[in-house]
Amino acid sequence: MHSMRVTTSILVGGLAAIVLACPRLAEAMSCIDHAWETMDVTLEGVTSGGEPVDPPPELKPLDQLLNSSSQGKSILFWEKENMGFAKFYALAETVEPTPGVASYIDAYSEWTLETGCHYEVSYTPILPGRYPFQEEHGSGGTTSAGVDDPVLIMPPDRETVTLEFKLAGVQYAARYKVTCAYFEWDGSKSCAITSSANSTPPPPPPVQPARSGCANCSVTGAPDLPAGSLALLVIVLSFAARRRSRR
Repeated sequence: MHSMRVTTSILVGGLAAIVLACPRLAEAMSCIDHAWETMDVTLEGVTSGGEPVDPPPELKPLDQLLNSSSQGKSILFWEKENMGFAKFYALAETVEPTPGVASYIDAYSEWTLETGCHYEVSYTPILPGRYPFQEEHGSGGTTSAGVDDPVLIMPPDRETVTLEFKLAGVQYAARYKVTCAYFEWDGSKSCAITSSANSTPPPPPPVQPARSGCANCSVTGAPDLPAGSLALLVIVLSFAARRRSRR
């Protein structure tokens, strides 16, 4: 019985040494569930009642949007550098895209990306349509901060995007020019051409290699042990079970 206790202690100690030697053993990868699209934008101007006005101070700088939630049906709009004024907008209704945009959406929707977690996810182009406010990015609050009742409008040609909102009951519209639309998963930034005059599909995305590491993953607390460590763990648990059954 003494020798069994010694053996078990040695095995447990060996397993602990392996875990300490390899930090990834205490981590697991939780990968993306779709390959979202990103758009860089610049503010063109703000109107109220159809007339140009100065941007109200409540409207903070915004320069990027990405459909990173709800399988591409929810858009995050923020200032990229500091995640400022970040809000999610959920797709409520779609509009028919221009021929060029339709070709672009159809072409990219057929492609998949192999993640570092060894499963494939679909490319999800941003769809033209109406996206009412969903929630605050930071707090998850369902009441918009800073401006009231914001709605994101993506037109059929996707060349601009408009943020409609209210302040003290007054309606405003901030219009942004889309300067670049791209999928970042191949490690490059190639701006797509999806104007209404372009009716031919864009070049297909590059073939995606299997990801290694956590470049597109988040770390969770679940164990992710390699086969050798798992075998050692099984042995330890087996010894422990035998001891309990003999008591």
